[in-house]
Amino acid sequence: MFYREDEEIVPDYFTKLPCLQESTLDWDFKVKRKLPFFKEILDSLYDESDADYFIQTNADIGLMPHFYELVYLMIKKGHEAVIINKRVIPAHYKSVEDLPEMYSEPGTLHNGYDCFIYPRNKYKDFVLGDICMGTPWSETTIAVSMAAFCNLSVLRNAHATFHVGDTRTWLSPELADYRQHNAEEFAKVTLFMAGKNHGLTKDPIVRWMAFKMKHELQPHWSQDCHKLCAETTGLR
Repeated sequence: MFYREDEEIVPDYFTKLPCLQESTLDWDFKVKRKLPFFKEILDSLYDESDADYFIQTNADIGLMPHFYELVYLMIKKGHEAVIINKRVIPAHYKSVEDLPEMYSEPGTLHNGYDCFIYPRNKYKDFVLGDICMGTPWSETTIAVSMAAFCNLSVLRNAHATFHVGDTRTWLSPELADYRQHNAEEFAKVTLFMAGKNHGLTKDPIVRWMAFKMKHELQPHWSQDCHKLCAETTGLR
């Protein structure tokens, strides 16, 4: 998917879905950035395809040559949904000619969730909220939805995906309200789903993300954020 003004740079061999309509420009963020919403992207993917499984990953995540074979094997073995954590490799790689070296780099572990494999027949149950992409905490509500509605496995140590460098430019202070927005959406969605699934706050994925939020929490963040942190802290 893409915004109308970006269509000319999309290769013809890509399947083009309907153009994105919503963006963060419609919201009151201090720095104006045109970022899409996760739900609009995944809704379009669901509506415009008939695939049994979907894979969502960030644009800056590299895939190892065996990635799709691994995904197929995991599904075949009965893993209904899978999250694959990336590995971080050195930032000096700049070209596709470097790919053999990139594939050879073992990299370092990264706890962030940025690659999701889930079945089509569970997607309509997901609650994604108004999570926007291109900023921290974008992965949270899809991870919680997968934990709530799927038999989920997390591959934390797999050498299957990678990211070149780890500059974390999205931590810039002037973009903090985007980070706050997504964290608050995560808390709101998680508390809503926990009201229907009382064991959800005990899930290790939810507890891990709430733990991260507690350590990044600002006093002025929403009451939902504080409530979720309070509910999960006692479980550790």
